[in-house]
Amino acid sequence: MKSRVALSLLVGVVVTGLLLVGASRAESAEVARTLFWHNSVLQALAPCAPLDLGEGGGCEGTSLHLFVFALSIPLGVLLYGGATYVIIGFWTSRRNAVRG
Repeated sequence: MKSRVALSLLVGVVVTGLLLVGASRAESAEVARTLFWHNSVLQALAPCAPLDLGEGGGCEGTSLHLFVFALSIPLGVLLYGGATYVIIGFWTSRRNAVRG
């Protein structure tokens, strides 16, 4: 049980880190948003300061967006680690069912 939790946490940290690095090095904003999608979801929920740019409008990030970005990193660890925990549990239960 402890090794399952530790492995899941390790996978969550590694996957989140790799996706964060990939998103920061991406040439396209769409690729970056796709790779680090949980940050994009949280950023969309945070209000922004409107800019008066004429017809197109615009939006400026606030310090709340920095906090949301920082929050998205442990969220990624929890999401990917949790998914790994469930997958390992399913895999081991299936393996035990076949054995016995």
